[in-house]
Amino acid sequence: MFSVPALLVRSKMLRFCFSVLRGSAVSVVLFFCSAVLVATTDAALASDANTAAPQLIRAKKTVQLKPGQAIVIENTLGDVYLRYGGPRSIFDFQSVAQGSSPSSHKPSEGGTASKHANAAPSATLTIGKTATEASTLRASMKTGELSENGERIDITAFIPSGHPVSVITQNGVIEVRNVRSPLTARSASGAIKVRGVQGAIDAESAGGDIDVALETAPSAIQHCFSSQAGQITLSLAANIDASIEASTSALFGTEFSLEVTELPGQEPNKIAQLKLGKQDSAALNQIKVMNKRGEIRLFRRRDFNAVVE
Repeated sequence: MFSVPALLVRSKMLRFCFSVLRGSAVSVVLFFCSAVLVATTDAALASDANTAAPQLIRAKKTVQLKPGQAIVIENTLGDVYLRYGGPRSIFDFQSVAQGSSPSSHKPSEGGTASKHANAAPSATLTIGKTATEASTLRASMKTGELSENGERIDITAFIPSGHPVSVITQNGVIEVRNVRSPLTARSASGAIKVRGVQGAIDAESAGGDIDVALETAPSAIQHCFSSQAGQITLSLAANIDASIEASTSALFGTEFSLEVTELPGQEPNKIAQLKLGKQDSAALNQIKVMNKRGEIRLFRRRDFNAVVE
């Protein structure tokens, strides 16, 4: 198949040849036109081969875990998506890996292409031998090297209830929905998005935003959210019982009335406190929000009620 630019060039050259045929020196012109067309076609085909899209490699796996066994997912090469996996101790995960395109690898001094061309990452699962030893899913390059030619891998994992899960990324997104287990999320600069988690949440991103929708939960649950410069947004269920402590050197954006205490000469330079729902301190969920230079937003999430005519 020819690319569109190659077909356009061929069409123009043919029109040129037919116009010249009306004159003299027909054989010379035909030879010249044929040589140009061959060179143009070869160059177009080479260009198309070098710019071909890298192939996607898909994989999935299902394993049986021991009851309550912790799960650790480490992916410094892409995003991680967590979903609820059901009540049984069965761990499912799927991965989509992308290798680098051939054009991103320059030939070596000998004229051969890099041996890492088309290399793609993979996800390897190590099962803990005992219930107290975590099972670890780790993404890495097959070559053992972290290339910078566009290789990446995204992981979607289905977490069974009652299995604590920890996720680590570099700049990839961590997105969690409806997981019924304690969650620990860490990212250097990726965003962390959490919805519908039933369990304690500990989320930290040095430079990325943290966006969490907190549901009602059993009493005395502790949540912690931390960032250096990213924005932290908490959307709180209307009937949540919680004691909140938030600190930052930036702004508070909230619809609640906060008790703010200035901390001159410190970073963060102010701390705010808030209680929602029941005033019994023993029954309140404890929520701690720490942000050095990023904004903290606290909102109440109201239930949607359909209008009945």
